[in-house]
Amino acid sequence: MASKKTQPGFDREKLIHLVRDTECLWDPSTKEYMDSDITQSEWQRIGEEMGISGADCKAKFKNLKDTYRRKKKDEKDMKSGSKGSNSKKWPFYEFLAFLDPVVVPVDSCTNLENSTSEEEGNELEVENVSVPPVKKMKNTARKNIDTQFVEFLKDSSKTLQESLSCLNIVLYD
Repeated sequence: MASKKTQPGFDREKLIHLVRDTECLWDPSTKEYMDSDITQSEWQRIGEEMGISGADCKAKFKNLKDTYRRKKKDEKDMKSGSKGSNSKKWPFYEFLAFLDPVVVPVDSCTNLENSTSEEEGNELEVENVSVPPVKKMKNTARKNIDTQFVEFLKDSSKTLQESLSCLNIVLYD
């Protein structure tokens, strides 16, 4: 069951262990994580050990990590006390548990909170903004969000300028 659509005889468990032992490929807290020369050479090394290219190893591990992220989210979304799924647990789930500190849930988004300035009596209101994952958006959607963001910044700038003008009048009159 451990084999899906992949090269016959490809050992995904071995790939997981090799990557786990090479922290710079998965742990952003390491110095080497952002060094593309180091990470590329490590993927190449792992590729040689696996008998395929480093780029293929990287792609296969990304697929494993993405699947783990989805399984983790499904597990989290399952209602407490529910019967659960009848299907067997994904065979690589336990092997990828080392990613828990760095795996980000699939459906994460950012919300801005409303804030007020009570000292001056002026309020700056910001509506809750939900930002969908950028990778899944079409260019037109990105341009639309960019345009909305630019308009938001312009409006915020005008509000800030008006507040500063009022403050200058109060201070210097």
